[in-house]
Amino acid sequence: MVNAKKGQRADIRFCVSLGVHLAVTIRAIRIAHGANTLSPRSVTRWYHRFQTGNQSDDLPCSGRPSVLTANVLNNIQAAVILNPNISMTALANQIGISHGSAHKAVTKTLRMKKRPARWVPHDLTFSPTSTETADCQANPLHLQT
Repeated sequence: MVNAKKGQRADIRFCVSLGVHLAVTIRAIRIAHGANTLSPRSVTRWYHRFQTGNQSDDLPCSGRPSVLTANVLNNIQAAVILNPNISMTALANQIGISHGSAHKAVTKTLRMKKRPARWVPHDLTFSPTSTETADCQANPLHLQT
Protein backbone atom coordinates (compact mmCIF):
# COMPACT_ATOMS: atom_id res chain seq x y z
CA MET A 1 0.00 0.00 0.00
CA VAL A 2 2.88 2.37 0.77
CA ASN A 3 4.43 1.73 -2.66
CA ALA A 4 1.05 2.29 -4.31
CA LYS A 5 0.75 5.68 -2.58
CA LYS A 6 4.29 6.63 -3.62
CA GLY A 7 3.45 5.67 -7.20
CA GLN A 8 0.34 7.84 -7.12
CA ARG A 9 2.34 10.75 -5.71
CA ALA A 10 4.84 10.31 -8.56
CA ASP A 11 1.94 10.40 -11.03
CA ILE A 12 0.61 13.58 -9.41
CA ARG A 13 4.08 15.16 -9.57
CA PHE A 14 4.26 14.22 -13.26
CA CYS A 15 0.84 15.80 -13.97
CA VAL A 16 1.90 18.99 -12.18
CA SER A 17 5.12 19.17 -14.21
CA LEU A 18 3.09 18.81 -17.44
CA GLY A 19 0.65 21.52 -16.29
CA VAL A 20 -2.37 19.21 -16.24
CA HIS A 21 -5.40 20.70 -14.44
CA LEU A 22 -6.29 19.37 -10.97
CA ALA A 23 -9.65 17.86 -11.98
CA VAL A 24 -8.03 16.01 -14.88
CA THR A 25 -5.29 14.78 -12.55
CA ILE A 26 -7.85 13.40 -10.08
CA ARG A 27 -9.68 11.57 -12.88
CA ALA A 28 -6.43 10.21 -14.32
CA ILE A 29 -5.29 8.92 -10.91
CA ARG A 30 -8.70 7.30 -10.35
CA ILE A 31 -8.59 5.60 -13.77
CA ALA A 32 -4.95 4.51 -13.49
CA HIS A 33 -5.10 3.11 -9.95
CA GLY A 34 -8.71 1.94 -9.63
CA ALA A 35 -9.78 0.82 -6.16
CA ASN A 36 -6.43 1.66 -4.52
CA THR A 37 -6.61 5.34 -5.43
CA LEU A 38 -5.99 8.18 -3.00
CA SER A 39 -9.00 10.25 -1.98
CA PRO A 40 -9.68 13.37 -4.07
CA ARG A 41 -8.74 15.49 -1.04
CA SER A 42 -5.36 13.77 -0.75
CA VAL A 43 -4.73 14.17 -4.48
CA THR A 44 -5.61 17.87 -4.14
CA ARG A 45 -3.26 18.28 -1.17
CA TRP A 46 -0.35 16.60 -2.99
CA TYR A 47 -1.13 18.52 -6.20
CA HIS A 48 -0.93 21.89 -4.43
CA ARG A 49 2.16 20.82 -2.49
CA PHE A 50 3.98 19.90 -5.72
CA GLN A 51 2.65 23.00 -7.49
CA THR A 52 4.17 25.31 -4.85
CA GLY A 53 7.58 23.74 -5.38
CA ASN A 54 7.70 21.30 -2.47
CA GLN A 55 8.93 18.17 -4.23
CA SER A 56 9.55 16.17 -1.05
CA ASP A 57 7.46 13.01 -0.63
CA ASP A 58 8.48 12.27 2.92
CA LEU A 59 7.76 14.97 5.45
CA PRO A 60 9.06 14.57 9.00
CA CYS A 61 6.56 12.97 11.33
CA SER A 62 5.22 15.06 14.15
CA GLY A 63 4.95 13.82 17.68
CA ARG A 64 7.18 12.49 20.33
CA PRO A 65 9.59 9.65 19.56
CA SER A 66 8.95 6.34 21.28
CA VAL A 67 11.08 5.41 24.29
CA LEU A 68 10.50 1.73 23.58
CA THR A 69 13.61 1.03 21.55
CA ALA A 70 14.92 -2.47 20.95
CA ASN A 71 17.48 -2.01 23.72
CA VAL A 72 14.81 -0.94 26.24
CA LEU A 73 12.56 -3.86 25.25
CA ASN A 74 15.45 -6.30 25.69
CA ASN A 75 16.15 -4.85 29.15
CA ILE A 76 12.48 -5.15 30.12
CA GLN A 77 12.27 -8.73 28.90
CA ALA A 78 15.45 -9.67 30.77
CA ALA A 79 14.17 -8.05 33.97
CA VAL A 80 10.84 -9.89 33.74
CA ILE A 81 12.54 -13.22 33.04
CA LEU A 82 14.93 -12.69 35.96
CA ASN A 83 12.09 -11.76 38.33
CA PRO A 84 8.62 -12.80 37.11
CA ASN A 85 7.08 -11.40 40.32
CA ILE A 86 8.28 -7.84 39.65
CA SER A 87 5.69 -5.10 39.94
CA MET A 88 5.11 -2.66 37.10
CA THR A 89 6.30 0.28 39.21
CA ALA A 90 9.51 -1.49 40.19
CA LEU A 91 10.11 -2.48 36.57
CA ALA A 92 9.57 1.09 35.36
CA ASN A 93 11.93 2.47 38.01
CA GLN A 94 14.57 -0.17 37.25
CA ILE A 95 14.54 0.53 33.48
CA GLY A 96 14.08 4.29 33.86
CA ILE A 97 10.83 4.76 31.92
CA SER A 98 7.30 5.74 32.91
CA HIS A 99 4.80 3.30 34.38
CA GLY A 100 2.60 3.59 31.27
CA SER A 101 5.47 2.88 28.89
CA ALA A 102 6.50 -0.14 30.95
CA HIS A 103 2.92 -1.43 30.96
CA LYS A 104 2.61 -0.96 27.18
CA ALA A 105 5.93 -2.72 26.58
CA VAL A 106 5.05 -5.73 28.72
CA THR A 107 1.41 -6.19 27.70
CA LYS A 108 1.29 -5.01 24.09
CA THR A 109 4.80 -5.40 22.68
CA LEU A 110 6.06 -8.42 24.63
CA ARG A 111 2.51 -9.85 24.92
CA MET A 112 2.74 -10.96 28.54
CA LYS A 113 -0.02 -11.20 31.11
CA LYS A 114 0.09 -11.16 34.88
CA ARG A 115 -1.07 -14.51 36.22
CA PRO A 116 -1.70 -14.67 39.91
CA ALA A 117 1.69 -13.28 40.85
CA ARG A 118 4.02 -13.58 37.88
CA TRP A 119 4.36 -12.49 34.29
CA VAL A 120 3.85 -15.22 31.69
CA PRO A 121 3.74 -15.14 27.88
CA HIS A 122 0.25 -14.50 26.54
CA ASP A 123 0.48 -17.15 23.82
CA LEU A 124 1.17 -20.40 25.62
CA THR A 125 2.45 -23.11 23.33
CA PHE A 126 1.81 -26.79 23.83
CA SER A 127 4.91 -28.94 23.92
CA PRO A 128 4.23 -32.45 25.22
CA THR A 129 6.78 -33.91 27.56
CA SER A 130 8.25 -37.32 27.01
CA THR A 131 6.30 -38.81 29.95
CA GLU A 132 2.98 -37.53 28.58
CA THR A 133 3.76 -39.02 25.18
CA ALA A 134 4.79 -42.35 26.72
CA ASP A 135 1.61 -42.47 28.83
CA CYS A 136 -0.57 -41.85 25.77
CA GLN A 137 1.19 -44.52 23.77
CA ALA A 138 0.96 -47.02 26.65
CA ASN A 139 -2.80 -46.47 27.16
CA PRO A 140 -4.45 -45.97 23.75
CA LEU A 141 -7.85 -47.06 25.13
CA HIS A 142 -7.79 -44.16 27.57
CA LEU A 143 -7.86 -41.68 24.65
CA GLN A 144 -10.99 -43.18 23.05
CA THR A 145 -14.31 -41.60 23.96
